[in-house]
Amino acid sequence: MERRKIIDYIAALDDGEYRTLLSEARNTAPPPRPRPGVDRLAQAFDDIRTAEQGRK
Repeated sequence: MERRKIIDYIAALDDGEYRTLLSEARNTAPPPRPRPGVDRLAQAFDDIRTAEQGRK
């Protein structure tokens, strides 16, 4: 149930809000180390938005 709410939230963001969300996620990761978790999160957001926009 919570997962669906998150997916719906991400899918409902307009492009500016979406870019802000990704930027904030990337900026909160520790900079000196590789950030595979953040990159996977960004990819997951992209996948969700693509899938949800394809349903519309």
